[in-house]
Amino acid sequence: METTKILDKVIGNLGPLDVYSIHLLKLTATLGTTSSCQEIESQINKGLKMGIDPSSIYHAIISVSETIGIKKAIKTLEIAEKIINYNIKQIKLSKEPAIL
Repeated sequence: METTKILDKVIGNLGPLDVYSIHLLKLTATLGTTSSCQEIESQINKGLKMGIDPSSIYHAIISVSETIGIKKAIKTLEIAEKIINYNIKQIKLSKEPAIL
């Protein structure tokens, strides 16, 4: 197991924050430290795969908009919306019955 994964598990079990809150903090930290769309997309996708509600992701982005700047916040919200809508479409497609 990678050192970062081990560290994540240890940190996740130490304090009062649950794994979802910790991930949302990581997302907001990423927004403050990078302009890489790939890193931002990765954090959003990881959060969705963990089961974090899209409204929590939007809330996390909006909560740091003053810190990261409104332009970056809007761009990130657009990225999040694209990823969330794509995931919703994939879920709907996977639940449609097969046509024989």
